[in-house]
Amino acid sequence: MSNYKIDKDIPIPKCRNDTKYPFGSLEVGDSFFVSCEHTSKTFINMQRYVSYANRKRKAEEKFNPGQNIVRFISRRVDEGIRVWRLK
Repeated sequence: MSNYKIDKDIPIPKCRNDTKYPFGSLEVGDSFFVSCEHTSKTFINMQRYVSYANRKRKAEEKFNPGQNIVRFISRRVDEGIRVWRLK
């Protein structure tokens, strides 16, 4: 017997597709800056987010050939991290 109670008719929460960072608003050549220490969670999370965004776009291109792929790159700068849209 299971230790878990089975519930019925519990609505699924809506998925969050928004982000506090302006990735969707960037045009090619644009960038934004996030002030943070290079060892902070914010810095590490930004690098992960950029990597995720690039992998997601690459997968979309694989399944939708000819679609315009968006690509980002991030670099450590003096007081934080800067993210650019490359294409």
